[in-house]
Amino acid sequence: RFARRGIARLMDRLGTVSEESTDVLMSEHARERATQRADTIGSLLRSLSTGLIFGIAVVMILDTIGIPVMPIIASAGVLGLAVGFGAQSVIEDFLRGIFMLGEDQFGVGDRVDLGTVNGFIERVTLRTTVVKDPNGTLWHIPNSEINHVANESQEASRAVVEVNMAYAADIDRAMEVLAEAAAAACADPEWSERIKGEPAVRGVQDLKYDEYTIRVQVWVDASGKRQFQRHLRKYLKEGLERSDLPHPHDGYDVWMRGDVAA
Repeated sequence: RFARRGIARLMDRLGTVSEESTDVLMSEHARERATQRADTIGSLLRSLSTGLIFGIAVVMILDTIGIPVMPIIASAGVLGLAVGFGAQSVIEDFLRGIFMLGEDQFGVGDRVDLGTVNGFIERVTLRTTVVKDPNGTLWHIPNSEINHVANESQEASRAVVEVNMAYAADIDRAMEVLAEAAAAACADPEWSERIKGEPAVRGVQDLKYDEYTIRVQVWVDASGKRQFQRHLRKYLKEGLERSDLPHPHDGYDVWMRGDVAA
């Protein structure tokens, strides 16, 4: 009970963001991540402390009732070595899980790319990490097989949309139209509080044989990157439709070889 109470106090302190001590105003998303990480680590520490305390208690009880414990301890040590050599991957899973939780590489609800799968974290334990991909499939990945993590849900993400323009379209005019449309998308009440920076039209990104590409980017809340990209495309399309800029594929010139009747 003392151990559980101490762990609970420690996790409360870890999960509570003190703005007075850090002098930093934390976002609600950061508070939720700290709370989730504290809950996960607290569950781990409670399990480890329970196993350790009960193991010591069993040894003390056996010694009290007169059963020799030294042979049991020695046998347990040999058995532990054998199990350790035979279950190195399990131990590696445990250690990797501890480091991932301690470093806050990801948390429940984050969208991550683990190399083999891209999806949302459903559950994190010391043994495995459970990820649900966009198709709804659950992936159970041993922690020891997670060699790199690309977290798309921490801090902010850059929403990027590239728009193809006809060569006949004036570049400066096209950038002006796209900038106005991007500003209107950011001013939408549904997204205005989740925007992390002013929209930027970066200029010509690519040149093709019949069109050129202009890149538009906006820094947004990390969890809303893909949704905002769809939202931004809608505004960009509407802005282009209201302008006098030509579409890159309004028509084609067909050249016929030889004498072909019309």
